[in-house]
Amino acid sequence: MFIGHFGVGFGAKSLAPNASLGTLLLAAQFVDLLWPTLLLLGVERVYIAPGIIWVTPLDFVSYPYTHSLLMILLWGLLLGAGFSDHNLPGQCLRSRAAQYAGHRLGQSAAMAAGSLGLLDRP
Repeated sequence: MFIGHFGVGFGAKSLAPNASLGTLLLAAQFVDLLWPTLLLLGVERVYIAPGIIWVTPLDFVSYPYTHSLLMILLWGLLLGAGFSDHNLPGQCLRSRAAQYAGHRLGQSAAMAAGSLGLLDRP
């Protein structure tokens, strides 16, 4: 499961060569890193049922805020907007190259985060 997300992070590096590889890998894993937090807060639910699946004993009951297709796209857009700093004050003082690099990083982060919608479908 995770190897596909890392592949997307590495692939996004070609779209934003000036971006940190760690940032792109974080973007590709963002929803899967958010899921345990929401699970611990009781927002999403999973039950332990030994023998339900040979790989894991987890019965995924409800996880609409991290793994529904609509929310994955929303998380991708929010993460991309956060990394794309073209809305920051003082933008007019930045060079076009810096603006372009920030925009490409935002696009790459959004695509990497949104890739979960394609990679985790049955």
